Amino acid sequence: GRNGGTSSPVIKASTFADNSAANDTDQSNGDGGAIFNNVGGGGTISPRIINTTFIGNEADDGGAIRNFGPATISSTIINSTFTDNAALGSGGDGGAIENTANPDGSEPTISTTIENTILWGNTAGGDGPEIYNDGSDTTPTLSHTIIQGGLSGISENNGSSTTDGGANLNSDPLFSDAGTPAGPDGTFRTVDDGVNVKAGSPALDGGDQVVGDPDALLGRAEHE
Repeated sequence: GRNGGTSSPVIKASTFADNSAANDTDQSNGDGGAIFNNVGGGGTISPRIINTTFIGNEADDGGAIRNFGPATISSTIINSTFTDNAALGSGGDGGAIENTANPDGSEPTISTTIENTILWGNTAGGDGPEIYNDGSDTTPTLSHTIIQGGLSGISENNGSSTTDGGANLNSDPLFSDAGTPAGPDGTFRTVDDGVNVKAGSPALDGGDQVVGDPDALLGRAEHE
């Protein structure tokens, strides 16, 4: 997406666990523990992330994902889970996701669409343990999503705004065993994963049938 280019990566059925982009020296300039989308020179990036888990990642900003651009980032996140990710230090923003439209005269826009997703148990030393937005052209939309603290807990800065697409919840998703995320077999994306949800979870039967699995926000049968 740099220098006027276009990038449209697609990530499906993946797990990003225990990655770090933290700067141990001064806890600054470490961006996106798992993914850093940085667009310059009038470029455009449109990543799609589907059925993917982000757990235990850390960075100075954007514990799991940081979107930063003086150009256009239009990302889509569907049927995914973010938990135990961290933005470190006293100024670390966006424990799960940080979106910053950096104005430099190139009319930057960041429009992240999040649907059928869980953001729960992430932390930030600064603001926005789940999501941090910055800039008037930062305009994410959330729907059919469980987010700790609700939409009112999203950190909005310098004119940013989040659109409520409906059916969002601020309710414990009831992970099977958040302390053992890979489960007893130690392998992610198997039936015993600790980040699978238990019976009675508000995530079950809470997804949008148009874009996701009709029975669960996470889009995986073993989450029932």
